[in-house]
Amino acid sequence: MGVAAVPLFTPQTYAYYFVALLPVAVVLLAVELERDGSPELVLVGLLLVHLHSYGLKFVVHNLPAAVPAFEALRPVYLLLQPGLWGNAVLFGLAAHQVVYSTDLSMDLLAEFDGSRSQASESDG
Repeated sequence: MGVAAVPLFTPQTYAYYFVALLPVAVVLLAVELERDGSPELVLVGLLLVHLHSYGLKFVVHNLPAAVPAFEALRPVYLLLQPGLWGNAVLFGLAAHQVVYSTDLSMDLLAEFDGSRSQASESDG
């Protein structure tokens, strides 16, 4: 999850920063195939990251020339980056796997509260 966050949260991301997502995609694909999850999300995320440079050029240069009404979306061009959405998909899937693999049962919370009350009793 941390490696997937690097290109997403850098102040200025270049296209070659997305190379760091290759190991993330391999691990997520292996986990999704192992647990019979949704490996297509990994492939969609990887495809969007792969198409980032050419997709962004198409959205910014070619589409407004072909469809003049698309020029009205100029303020939100930053949100139309395929690599951004592909990275968000991979990061979200990694975050989901972290939450899915963590066992947050009530027993753990009760044990934490019990050790905390015992510590406060010993301090007093």
